[in-house]
Amino acid sequence: MNAVSLRDRLAGADLCLTGEGRLDGQSLKGKTVAGVAGTCRKLGVPCAVLAGSVDGSIDYRSAGITTARPIDGNTTSREQSIKNAVELISAAAEKLLVEAGPVN
Repeated sequence: MNAVSLRDRLAGADLCLTGEGRLDGQSLKGKTVAGVAGTCRKLGVPCAVLAGSVDGSIDYRSAGITTARPIDGNTTSREQSIKNAVELISAAAEKLLVEAGPVN
């Protein structure tokens, strides 16, 4: 996060979009996604996570994650998600941004 000057890049941002292979309890214990979300929370920037899969039983909001979405609705095998990652991530990001609507 320091190497990419994350705090500076988030200044004035309307949204931070980050990713994780599998968002689960381990993700919230020191992985980059937790650091990004915590920084977003401190700066008041919503943090959205797109992941290969999302464990729906974790409280990701407590870590500063505003929304967490699996790139494929948790319906595709890991191998298929990896094989089609570019298309799945692009489609999931577009859907997330359309649903978020215009920024005021």
